[in-house]
Amino acid sequence: MSNINWLGSQDEFPNPLNCPDPDPTVPGLIAVSERIYPGQLERAYQMGIFPWYSDNQPVLWWSPNPRMVLKPTHFKC
Repeated sequence: MSNINWLGSQDEFPNPLNCPDPDPTVPGLIAVSERIYPGQLERAYQMGIFPWYSDNQPVLWWSPNPRMVLKPTHFKC
């Protein structure tokens, strides 16, 4: 059974560090929203959460563990 959070415009994201996957069949999916609301994307990125969506579909908010981190200082041109 899925316990995924549906977010409104003023709802806070669950902290991905303190919550287990709400749906073990979809690891890393932590919330769903109807759309991306103003300010929501910035708050999500600050928490390590990012959206993935398709036209005419709900926005799926992800924070998979482990995450790949690219450090710009390690790139060579």
